[in-house]
Order: sequence, then C-alpha cells, then structure tokens
Amino acid sequence: MKKLSWELILIILISFPALSLSIDPWNEYDIYILSVQWGSTMCLTQGQDCYEKMKKVPRHQMTIHGLWPSLSTGKNLDYCNPGADIPIEDSGSENFENMKKYWPSLNKNPNEVFWEHEFNKHGYCYLKKYNYDGNKYEIYFKKVLDLFFNFKINNLMINIAGDADDGEYVLPDDFIDKMDAKFGQNTYSLRCTKNGGDYYLSEIRIKFDLNFQLTTKGKSQNSCPNGKPIHVIYVS
Repeated sequence: MKKLSWELILIILISFPALSLSIDPWNEYDIYILSVQWGSTMCLTQGQDCYEKMKKVPRHQMTIHGLWPSLSTGKNLDYCNPGADIPIEDSGSENFENMKKYWPSLNKNPNEVFWEHEFNKHGYCYLKKYNYDGNKYEIYFKKVLDLFFNFKINNLMINIAGDADDGEYVLPDDFIDKMDAKFGQNTYSLRCTKNGGDYYLSEIRIKFDLNFQLTTKGKSQNSCPNGKPIHVIYVS
C-alpha cells in the first residue's frame, strides 16, 4: 500500500475538519486556580461604583473572582465555550444569593455580566470535563462556592491578618508563615496593585489539582515584590 503524501493528508484534514488533531480545552487542563479578591483594593481603580457594591459584602471578607481551569505549564488555556456565550439568569436560588454577597461584580457591569464571562471563559470547561450538560452553569457556581466556604477563604483575612477598624494597614510580618501553615508553601500566589508607590494586596490565587486538593503544581503568579510592605485597606 502506498503511503499518503503530506499534501493529501492536508487536503483530507481541510475537507473533513472533524478529523483534525485539535484538542478541546476541557481535555487539556491539569490544575484549577481559585482566585479571590480583596475588594477594597480593587476599588482603588474601579471607583465609586465599586465602593457601593462593597457595602453589600460582609465586613472584611474576601470575594470570588473565579475558578479557572488552567495549564500547569503556565500557558493560557483557550476560551472554554467555543459557541455563543450562554447567558446567566439569576434563579433566586441559595447559590445566587451567596454569589451576590461573595461573588459580586466590582466594576460598572451588573453581576450577571461578570458571572456570564467567568462561566463561558472558565466554568464551561469544568462542566464538559465531567460530562455535565454545558448549560447547567449552577453546577459550576456551586462547586466554586463549596471550595470558597470549605477552605474558609471568605474569612481568610480576618483569621490570618486580623480584624481591623477602617483604614490602611501593612500585613503583619508573619502573614506568609500563616498562609503557608494554612495552605502549604507554593500552593498560592499573592497579587498586588501598585498605587502611589505602595503595593496593595488585590488577589490571592490558590492552586488545586483535578481532585480539588491543594497542589504545588503550576507556576507562581506572584506580583507582590519580595521585601516590600504589602498594604491592605479596610473599608466597611
């Protein structure tokens, strides 16, 4: 039997795209990153709308940015939903009530716009990975909320950095030691926003394996410089 030429193989792949070698993103990723925000820092760049929304967040608690299926190599994963974005409708369920408090949009967009972006870019991969119906977005939202509460991330700053009156503070010297004790070294990254020459804690990104256990797999996403004070703002 004669071997197929590369030219013929290319013609076949173009003519029959189902035979192509592309990989769906939900079959490719190998870790999750749970990103949580310190809202008062986010408001430094988002303005008054953000501060108004923060009034609905329980005092001095983290909020969710998203749960992101990711590649441990550091390469960006493709946008998860290859079709038309699936719109998110607030059903009034317990999940959505918790999302309003702990997963709010902190810019001018409504919550549903933020949730729609997070689901279609990231959450759709989670559903397809485990053969759920791609439209069942509440399954993804519930998984994110379960991680958030089971690891007590909502109270993270209160438990590790301490409660405080309104104002600006520098994280205590033992903050990293306490983070390491809670999560383990190299299982999380700190993200900072620079403002007026100072660095403010904006996000914490925590890494999980595919069984949702903390993992050291994956590259660090730290943006808070070593040896520099990390500021936090407490606003009720």
